[in-house]
Amino acid sequence: MIRSEALDTGFMQEVMQVPGGENIVKCWSCGTCAATCLVRRYDPTFNPRLILRKAGLGLRQEVLASREIWLCSACDACYLRCPQQIHISEVMAAIRSLAIAEGYEAPGPFAEVDAERCSGCAVCTRACPYGALERTAVTVNGLERMIAQVDRTLCMHCGVCVAACPSSSITLEEFSTEEVIARMGAGGWLEEGSWQGETAREPRILAFVCQWSMRSDADWATLHAMQSDTLRVVNLPCS
Repeated sequence: MIRSEALDTGFMQEVMQVPGGENIVKCWSCGTCAATCLVRRYDPTFNPRLILRKAGLGLRQEVLASREIWLCSACDACYLRCPQQIHISEVMAAIRSLAIAEGYEAPGPFAEVDAERCSGCAVCTRACPYGALERTAVTVNGLERMIAQVDRTLCMHCGVCVAACPSSSITLEEFSTEEVIARMGAGGWLEEGSWQGETAREPRILAFVCQWSMRSDADWATLHAMQSDTLRVVNLPCS
């Protein structure tokens, strides 16, 4: 039940005053965006239709405090199907800017830069599709250097910077090499002794599935149908 005192009738106008948020009023709440959204393929809690609906109702604090407003990857796949041609990504960005002004922070995970290894080459700043990295003067081991730093309000943990970095000085929280190897070998799956009892005709298969894949539903359905002790699936940002 929604209590009337929890509603802020001016919240939609507040969103509309932020550049990019003006089209929130055009939303029909048809759900086409949610049906199209790639983020929902790996995080079902993200529902752009519901977020915009709550904003329209005036649930200001509930919307600004929610984890979901930070999940939109701005791929704009939903824009191509939206009957109202709303850039949901721009509306989400407007809502996030209000949340930042209120002191809310993105929940992460984020890209992390190793200050000692970073050469300050700026390859990552040019590669990042979200403008989340910039070169900043910092003191490292007593010396002032220009290195890359991550703006956590913009980072979408897509992994593009990690792939682009020539010095391997950037990692993704939850997706470090050590963490990925741990997922691969969880339960001793990679240990030779755990293979006992399997015939030579049953090789072990390690499948890496991209969390951003347009065909992820089909990928997961196929892998589920193949479910076997000899199959291990690891979900990754494919960049």
